[in-house]
Amino acid sequence: MPQETVFPLSLLVDAWWKLDNGYWRNEDYEDGERCPFTEEQGKDITAGMRLKDEFPNLFELVLGKEIRVTKDGYLLAEDGKTILEPRRKAEYVYKLSGVSRPGYSVFTCGNAEEFSQRAAHIVTSYDISPYRNAPHLSEAAALEDPAELNVWDGLELGEGYSFTEIPYVEIV
Repeated sequence: MPQETVFPLSLLVDAWWKLDNGYWRNEDYEDGERCPFTEEQGKDITAGMRLKDEFPNLFELVLGKEIRVTKDGYLLAEDGKTILEPRRKAEYVYKLSGVSRPGYSVFTCGNAEEFSQRAAHIVTSYDISPYRNAPHLSEAAALEDPAELNVWDGLELGEGYSFTEIPYVEIV
């Protein structure tokens, strides 16, 4: 189990972003992941989070700040259409991470050190349960080398399993 406090906070930040942006929902879409609730319920979950105002800043510390740009890399106003005057390219104004969506946005560099410091203040403790829905110890004992046990054995790739059918751990 990772001991650093950035581990559970990173998971929470990722879950917050996916819920808040509609990537976790109970419908199958090409760009979405299956969840046991609707897109609207996901947004309600993020709206009720105790640190909801903190998550956008934490997300930027992980991935960097998203900056809207033209296809040529010029900075855009909040509306995403108007080129800021004086015309400036994002690469000359910001230190960029290299992550980009051409013609839409680029990302600044994240700040792992600050994220780590914030995590130490937010995460007081955490624990991880044993695997659920994983092979039983008797199955592991039958292996010559228990390190060969793969909790994903028996699952077909590309199948749409529910959360209760795949191996998982609970994080508290």
